[in-house]
Amino acid sequence: KMKKLILSFIAIFIFIRLSAQSGEVLEMNKISATNGSFTGLTNDYKYFGRGVCSIGDVNKDGYSDLAVSAMNNSTLEGAIFILFLDNNFKVKSYKIIERNINGLTGAFSSMQFFGLNLSNIGDMDNDGINEIAVGNFTGGGNSKGEVFILFLNEVGTIKSFKIIGPNNLTLDNNADFGRSITTINDLDNDGVREVVVGAPGDNDGGAERGALYVLYLTNIGNLKSFKKISSTQGKFHGVINNGAHFGRCLTSIGDLNKDGKTDIVAASLGSTYELWVLFLDSIGNVKTYQKIDSDSGNYKLYDRVRPFDNISYLGDIDGDTNSEIVIGNYNDSVNNISSGVVRIVYLLNNGSVKDVKKISNQNLTNQIEADERFGYSTAYSIDLNDNFKSSILIGSDLRDDGGSNKGAIYLLSLDGAVHPTPPKALWRVNATSGNQNTVFNFTQYSTGFPSAYKWSITPNTFTYQSGTSDTSANPIIKFNQTANYSVQLKVTNPFSSDSLLRSSYISVQKVGVNNAEKNTTAISIFPNPTNGLVQVQSPVNIQTILVFDITGKQLLQQEPNAQTDEININNLPQGLYQIHVQTEMGVLVKKLIKE
Repeated sequence: KMKKLILSFIAIFIFIRLSAQSGEVLEMNKISATNGSFTGLTNDYKYFGRGVCSIGDVNKDGYSDLAVSAMNNSTLEGAIFILFLDNNFKVKSYKIIERNINGLTGAFSSMQFFGLNLSNIGDMDNDGINEIAVGNFTGGGNSKGEVFILFLNEVGTIKSFKIIGPNNLTLDNNADFGRSITTINDLDNDGVREVVVGAPGDNDGGAERGALYVLYLTNIGNLKSFKKISSTQGKFHGVINNGAHFGRCLTSIGDLNKDGKTDIVAASLGSTYELWVLFLDSIGNVKTYQKIDSDSGNYKLYDRVRPFDNISYLGDIDGDTNSEIVIGNYNDSVNNISSGVVRIVYLLNNGSVKDVKKISNQNLTNQIEADERFGYSTAYSIDLNDNFKSSILIGSDLRDDGGSNKGAIYLLSLDGAVHPTPPKALWRVNATSGNQNTVFNFTQYSTGFPSAYKWSITPNTFTYQSGTSDTSANPIIKFNQTANYSVQLKVTNPFSSDSLLRSSYISVQKVGVNNAEKNTTAISIFPNPTNGLVQVQSPVNIQTILVFDITGKQLLQQEPNAQTDEININNLPQGLYQIHVQTEMGVLVKKLIKE
């Protein structure tokens, strides 16, 4: 009897496990002119949701933030909203980035589709804030296209930016470089992830066959080198016909074939609308590929007739160690209603299709309107309120909430595998030397969404200020004696913990003694006065660079962790500023003149 009971229990467990469907929508949240506490969609903006991207915790409040693109009604140019969210997917505050607003200053060509495609490219300059690659495929003159690399401040404005386009690359007219963007792992091991950009109008091998560019960037966003993947380059031997527009949308998919390299999926407009799963080698060439169309790759699972409008990574939600992808088809119909359809495509490790799950108005309790273009954009996110499970961000740029074509974005929380995300402890302090009257402000910018903090400091002769403590995220401290203090931060989330110790990091002397100026005379800041770009050089690694105006307001912050760095104050008006350069030797404070 006991044996039968155990077997029955096992059978019930297996039945329950098999009955659970990964990819089922557990919860749906929306941000629009009437939802999510968002007040930014005034009459000046529409088409909110043309592009969407999760950008990590920009303002260091513990919650992931978003970049969402829209259109300015007056200029008919693209705009990007940086949305600062709470843990309920509500907007606490926001910033708008568009031509000549919040740091995007310069002489640009067409900006009509600026922001249509967005990609989080990681923290390139080690300041704790992720950078964003922004497509502008009608820019650059003659629609050659361009990509903006945006470096943000904690408040969501632009600290600096670089443009990759005709000034760096030889592009065909109407190449539409920047029509799609994704980010892959660091191929050349320089600490900066590579960016892959689609140019569907490229003429390699024939008219408008399309191409991909693998961009190798420096930590300040300059183009170092590139690889091109097309019908004639990058060791890609797939047959692409004229007018295929290969690269019209693409995404990275992690290491699908388990060879230690990031793989990508790109779409083209072949006779049956093709997907290409490209397995890359260590230098960005195509090692092998899987074509998914009517003749291969198990395409028969697709009940669709529309082209692929966008593709995004989803991670492994069914627990088979292979990443899934999300495909948006904003003009697809359900029950003869053209509201848009999003599909989760489950892949095998050889790149062929295992299964497809459809998400539409039919299984979202009829909350999607006709012609709102649900699925115009898609992006991957982690649902922190559901134990780190995968979620999908979906744009509907013609949603009529609050007015015609205002647009909306949705966050769909999915059933499926949990993604263990270990934390990484990161912290900084406003000064590394001072005296017993100096107030030291510690700021943690750890990744992995820690839920607990523990600070340890030796020797134990200090006091916490302003109600902070050893478990505060950002404590404020005064040190009580002359000593060199070691500081450690331990962060913990539901999966694991991590610590960062800096030994003898803070030097405290008696009141009236300060050797910072003497110890930092070897630091060079030039040119000064400057027209915009300033070089900083030090014999030891530069920890932090801060720029303040004459009122003491902080305008810029960089954490290069290198002996040389460049700051860009092109967007600041002419006048007098103050620059603080912090190293292990102390803090150098200098006047900086912008001409």
